[in-house]
Amino acid sequence: MRLIVGISGATGVQIGYRLLEVLSQRGDIEVHLVVSEGAKVIFDRETDVTVQVGEGDLRVTLSVTETDGQGLACFLYGGTLPHVGGHALASPGPLLHGARLSRADLWVSTVPGHKDADAAAAVARELCIATGQPVSVAAGIHVDNATAGEVKALYQECLDATEAALEMLMD
Repeated sequence: MRLIVGISGATGVQIGYRLLEVLSQRGDIEVHLVVSEGAKVIFDRETDVTVQVGEGDLRVTLSVTETDGQGLACFLYGGTLPHVGGHALASPGPLLHGARLSRADLWVSTVPGHKDADAAAAVARELCIATGQPVSVAAGIHVDNATAGEVKALYQECLDATEAALEMLMD
């Protein structure tokens, strides 16, 4: 079967995208796509960037929602029990007489007993510096009885996910 899918500039771009995802899983349908210029604009505004890195219990996911240059809202989660254990907000440092006082100012809050804000802070700061936008990151990564090596690996996965997301955002 051959199917032609057309997506216009209406706000149904997400539905069209999901349809393409479902159809791509089927081997019995040949899909052709027609996309208007308006749809490209809407797609850029309405789609999130999601990156997964790592394997098994050490898999980390970073989802980033853009707000047309007004900031990034992110959720960093993974391990065996995704949750919200911490939050970080990074903002480009203020200007004083034309000079930036810092590359990024950072505020952090933590759910008592959690360490997730450390990863959230690293991700928020990196995204803020690279994009020049305010960045909010909620984070929750948990692995039962994680060893020091696994915690280090999870932290590195968070940094790797950030780099991968930046590549997609800057594309």
